[in-house]
Amino acid sequence: MTKAARDLVLENFAWIHGHADVWAIFRDATALNAVVKALVEPFKDGGITAVCGVESRGFLLGAAAAVELGVGFIPVRKGEGLFPGEKVERRAAPDYRQQRNCLRLQRHALTPDDKVLLVDDWIETGNQAAAVRAMVSECGSGWAGCSVIIDQLSEEGRQAVGPVQALLAFSDLPLYQVEEEAGREVRPAVSRGLNCWLGPWRCPVGPGGLTGETPGHERDRRNGDIASGVQR
Repeated sequence: MTKAARDLVLENFAWIHGHADVWAIFRDATALNAVVKALVEPFKDGGITAVCGVESRGFLLGAAAAVELGVGFIPVRKGEGLFPGEKVERRAAPDYRQQRNCLRLQRHALTPDDKVLLVDDWIETGNQAAAVRAMVSECGSGWAGCSVIIDQLSEEGRQAVGPVQALLAFSDLPLYQVEEEAGREVRPAVSRGLNCWLGPWRCPVGPGGLTGETPGHERDRRNGDIASGVQR
């Protein structure tokens, strides 16, 4: 029996030093094939004429999804990298790492006859997706919505990005387990990075994982136990 895409995502998902890791999906041919097919399935009869993806994982998934749908791919670049021609630009509101990226799309890539689907691995704040939607609209093209592997979007963010299809909700992921340290009781925490709760202590997570301890009271309203922002 063929495994469902969501099961393959869970098999290949891991917490590594406090960071969410989805890269193993790309290494597993069966998982990657199933995930790409599942991402486009809800939109196969939706009149999609182009798939766009935001640098960098969005390039990988978006291009694969475009091939699966039999349409072209439109890259959305960050920063100041080489990108010839006239461009539409938006500076997105802060992302999950509190970075404000300048997103760019080549204007000639879209026409009023296009209907665009955004594909990515994870949606949390929705700010980049909202910026892409605004650029697509500026080009006069239609917007189909977003298809992602993991959906962590709030209801407020959902209004800004339109329809979202996902293989998994953030709550479907396994808990990130924090081990006992220095004799203190610590509880399981869900974190995609930056901060995880250890009882009355907040433990920042940086590029190398857990980096130290500082007192904190930054409870995340979505789950009551952690401060928002997960690195991946």
